[in-house]
Amino acid sequence: EDPTLLITCLDAIGSLPPSEQQLEDVTRDAMEALSTVDSWGLPALTTFLINHCPRGMARDVVEEIRKLPLGSIDGDDDGDNGGGGEDGTTRGGGSTNGSEALMIESLSRGMTHRSDITANLLKAIKETARGHHPPADIWLLACCASAPHNRTQVKSVVKSKANDGGFTSQLLRTSLCGNGVALTSLFATSLCDMADGLLRSSDSASCELGVILYEILFEEFKEPMQRQEIVGS
Repeated sequence: EDPTLLITCLDAIGSLPPSEQQLEDVTRDAMEALSTVDSWGLPALTTFLINHCPRGMARDVVEEIRKLPLGSIDGDDDGDNGGGGEDGTTRGGGSTNGSEALMIESLSRGMTHRSDITANLLKAIKETARGHHPPADIWLLACCASAPHNRTQVKSVVKSKANDGGFTSQLLRTSLCGNGVALTSLFATSLCDMADGLLRSSDSASCELGVILYEILFEEFKEPMQRQEIVGS
């Protein structure tokens, strides 16, 4: 209940050997806190959930993380995702770029070794109806694809969603535009690879979305080396 002790408590609990029931209780508390904690606390919460949640709760954890207003510019994508997050501001004020960058790192590391989290994320996105994808889905897929052994599955899901209209140019822009600083760690590891996979697709919808993704990346990542990589690709 005391936000100043949040990270300390999570670190302490993570170093203890709780029973299965105790770990489930703590996981539920951490999931509830996702919607109320200020942005500075999100990296610690997501790290704890990814690293310590019981395998049987992986689906619940994935669904709660998908509700986070990652990259949401207009704030209208999901009215129940805890509020805030508009134009890069936190629920407690200030820029979210630093906190979101740390959260991306924790999610990327977690999805490298938690195959249950990855499997549940991909399954949830596959089953989401057209027009109901939150901007966070693009971020989470990019985090997932940062691990080489996940890239083939992520490319398949992205192409499928592009072909059926689930992933649109508007969703990409809402998710990525204005968030280049937070997404820097994903630029070379997954975002360029996702764009390349779409562009090389034989399906016109996927190819067109790949062009748009490359355009967005060029607009967002302005360092000479980054733009050289985009143009070269």
